[in-house]
Amino acid sequence: MLSFRPASFALLTAVFIFVFCAKSSANYYPSERANPYEARIAGISEATDGKLRLDIGSSLDLFKFRAFGAPFSFGVEFFTLTRLRSEGRFKFPVETTDFFFGANLKNAKDLGFAKLAARLRLAHISSHLSDGYSRDNVFCRDVFVYSREFIDLAVAFERDFYRIYLGSQAIFSTLPKDVAVFVPYLGFDFDYPIGGDFFVSGGYDLKLDGDERALSGQNSALFGVSYKTRESAEIFFGAF
Repeated sequence: MLSFRPASFALLTAVFIFVFCAKSSANYYPSERANPYEARIAGISEATDGKLRLDIGSSLDLFKFRAFGAPFSFGVEFFTLTRLRSEGRFKFPVETTDFFFGANLKNAKDLGFAKLAARLRLAHISSHLSDGYSRDNVFCRDVFVYSREFIDLAVAFERDFYRIYLGSQAIFSTLPKDVAVFVPYLGFDFDYPIGGDFFVSGGYDLKLDGDERALSGQNSALFGVSYKTRESAEIFFGAF
């Protein structure tokens, strides 16, 4: 059970306030805005059943270098994706917490009329039930181990105010075992200027995930208004 899986958050039904570093490493490979596997600082409130999601994390470039005539950067990323339950009076029991950490290598090349970028990641993610997902000290569902290690390669084409990307995860270690070894995905992001540092922003991400018997599409999308505080960060308000 993953607390961040898009299936748990119906498309465009969660209203939220989003504060995150969406343009981390902007000169190399910007974060994929709608991709749940991205480091960000975010608060999301579901409009249906009083659940909250809190994402806390960051992606940092450790050093930059040039090779084969192109710029590269090497970095690390650590973040948690937490699902909480709203009970009023500022009480938010934590139900599930997912941990993600890994390293990445990013590259960018200016083609003149557009920018081509790529990112290679080696990452781990695991999901855990917390004390807020219990009644009388008994978990509401049976507990099982979910852990995944994978390599993720993505390529992005950026021009004007939009960016298109595609990639795939190659899973080499996982619990449970009956999951798809390859998870292809694609998506896009856009930032259309509306004045000053304000933009109409959005994104869409589709992953073909599932088990060994059948693949299923996982959709994630958001749309709203963003304020660019600096080149590498923004404040976003919108719907997920």
